[in-house]
Order: sequence, then C-alpha cells, then structure tokens
Amino acid sequence: MEENSDKIDVKTSKKNKFKVFLVGCYSAILSVILISLLIILWPHQSFNINSFPKILSQEQYDRVFKSLVSEKDKIFLNKIYKEDVSIDINQISKQEMERLVEIFNNNFYTKRILFIENISIEKLYMIIVLIAGALGSLILALRSFTKYVGTGNFDGSWTWWYLIKPFMGALLGLIFYFLIKSGILTNQNTALDINIYGIVVVSIIAGMFTDQAIIKLEQIFGTLINKNSNKVSNEQKKDDDPNSH
Repeated sequence: MEENSDKIDVKTSKKNKFKVFLVGCYSAILSVILISLLIILWPHQSFNINSFPKILSQEQYDRVFKSLVSEKDKIFLNKIYKEDVSIDINQISKQEMERLVEIFNNNFYTKRILFIENISIEKLYMIIVLIAGALGSLILALRSFTKYVGTGNFDGSWTWWYLIKPFMGALLGLIFYFLIKSGILTNQNTALDINIYGIVVVSIIAGMFTDQAIIKLEQIFGTLINKNSNKVSNEQKKDDDPNSH
C-alpha cells in the first residue's frame, strides 16, 4: 500500500512540475507579447480641444477628408478649413470646435500597424484597453504564481485559472472603457476629452482587481435599474392621479 501511495505521489509531483513549467512559460511569453503590443500600438496622434493644431499638413487633412463618409462632415470640414489647411480658433464657436475634434478623433488614421493597414484612434483605444486589462490580470496571476511556487504550495488544479485570467481582465478593461466613454462612471459626457493614460490605468486596475471590478459593475447595474424603476413608478403615479391630467 505504501509503495502504491509513493508511486501516486511521484506521478502527482511530476504533473505539478509540468504545470508549473507550463504556467511559468505562458506567463513570461504573454507578458512580453502584451508589453510589446502596448508599446507598438501606443497612439502617436490624438486630439482634444486644448491640443488641437491650428495648422495641419496637407497629408493629415487629406487622410481625414478621404475617410469621411458623411457629406455633412465633408461640408463642415471645408467650411472650417481654408485653402492653406489652417484654422483660426477665434473665428469658430466652441460647439464647432468640439465637432471638429470629434471628427478628427474618429477618422484620423495612424500608420500601418502589424497586419492592419489603417485604424482609427477610437478602435486603437479599444485594443489598448484590452491589452491593459490583460496586463492587470497577468500581474495578479504572476503575484499568486510566484507566491505559491516559492512556498511549495502550488496547486496544479488552478492551472486554467492562470491561463484564462488575462482574458477576463481584458474584457473588464474594455467594459470599464465603455463606461467611461458613456459618462456613467463620471456622470458627464467625456467622449470628446479622453485621456489615454487615464483609461489605461483604469483598465489595468480593473484587470488586477477583477472581483472588485465585477462588484462595481453589479452596483452600477443596480443603480441604473433603480433609476429606471423609480422613473416608471413616478410615471404610473402621475397616470393614476386624476389631478395630474
């Protein structure tokens, strides 16, 4: 009986060592890939109201103009810009400036990235927050991995947790990016003034603290449901009140 138990322990130990090796290699390779992608994909050009250039190169102007689908946007762009592709900030209103910034942020294309010929700033931000969220979860996974391997308490049954965790963090990073863009987290419209550093930090934190991030999402969902329920109940009360008609 003792010999059989020893054989089982040896087999379990070999399996555990293989899983340690697998998770270790996976984490190291994924770390290098994610960091490299973040550096490669980091946007070289984005606009906000304060940093919008008064003079653009003909290449930049043509790149945006050719990408426009809406005829209204094309007419608006031709109205704002002069022949020398310059703009006088003092001659346009704040609303026109905000629209101009939005057009450029949605249609200004970066250089060729990997196998993608052209990609808008908006789509680029989405890819970056996916990477940042995955990095956040990978940091948490590496902390857990080194701790349990170092103490000799690594449990091979958790292997899939280490493999899947970065993908969970990536999705949470993207969800929180959408929440920021929609203004739900900030209670205001931030679509025209997105700080790339800020959204990357939020995505990394969401990836690192996935349990807390999910609880936060539950709270947000609960708040939205309560608001809608209160709105519906108030409307029903008005309908039921004869004095309200």
